[in-house]
Amino acid sequence: MKKILIFIIGILILFAGCASKPNTNTNSNPNNTNSSDTLYQQIEKEAICPCSSLFNLKECKQYFPDCPYTSILDSTINNMISEGKSKEDILHAAERYNNGIIEGKLNDFRESQNKGRVILLYFESSLCEICHEKKPVLKEIEEKYKGKIDIYKFDRINDGVIFDYFIVDRIPSIIFFDGKTRLNEVPFNNVSVDGISSLLDFTLDKKK
Repeated sequence: MKKILIFIIGILILFAGCASKPNTNTNSNPNNTNSSDTLYQQIEKEAICPCSSLFNLKECKQYFPDCPYTSILDSTINNMISEGKSKEDILHAAERYNNGIIEGKLNDFRESQNKGRVILLYFESSLCEICHEKKPVLKEIEEKYKGKIDIYKFDRINDGVIFDYFIVDRIPSIIFFDGKTRLNEVPFNNVSVDGISSLLDFTLDKKK
């Protein structure tokens, strides 16, 4: 009986030792991505989607399959990997590429800002019913203020990064600028000729 008891205690000690043994496969650096990932997979998880800064490149391919910039960014990443570039260099290149897309879309807007123009940014989506209902409102504003203000329209599907850049989460939405100064915004549920005109008239009168 004594021998059996000693045997059982020995087994328990053995299992206790296995359970407390440190995991030698754990990555000691918490900042590193899973070491089993290839360099491309690591970058794919960390690079930002060129069509929406809310997602990484991997998610971008899933949620934005028609994003026209993904294949270009993919090609750039693979070329830099083949050249032996570091992950940091590649991620910086991806960031510069994405910033270039944003600035390219905002090029005319920036020129209007530099000229001190009154600007209306209109955010919509071709899939949004309310946006379609509000099109006559925007058309009337375009006709009423032709030559007096600059109007730029962005669509959620094609210009997702611009929506993220201006932090627009509801559509239709309007953001006003007087040159480089961002003004009050018209709530999405108050997109009306009167609501828009009152702010534009006030801003234009101040510039006289």
